[in-house]
Amino acid sequence: MTAPGPDAPDIEDWDQKVDAFPVEKFCDEIASTGAGWLIFPIGHSSGIGTYCSPNAVLEESLPGHCSKRDLFREIADNYCDEGCTLRMATLEDVFLKLTGRDLRE
Repeated sequence: MTAPGPDAPDIEDWDQKVDAFPVEKFCDEIASTGAGWLIFPIGHSSGIGTYCSPNAVLEESLPGHCSKRDLFREIADNYCDEGCTLRMATLEDVFLKLTGRDLRE
């Protein structure tokens, strides 16, 4: 599987999309539900592979597919103070296909 380059339309403005994510509003809305858990996907792959946190392994294999903003970290810093358990979700098989590398490297 070969992912499109960083000039693919869905990648072109990825940082802008991630930068526009309203972390505080999101965390407030999740906290208002009383949920004890939040599982947040850091990556999405529709054959392109875009991630909302910096990742050196991915950037090496897929330049421009990771945001500069660490959205997951901001959510963790903002939301975990509320006493909720936060889990990161990613698809290891997609990561492996996109990069040829194991997540545990």
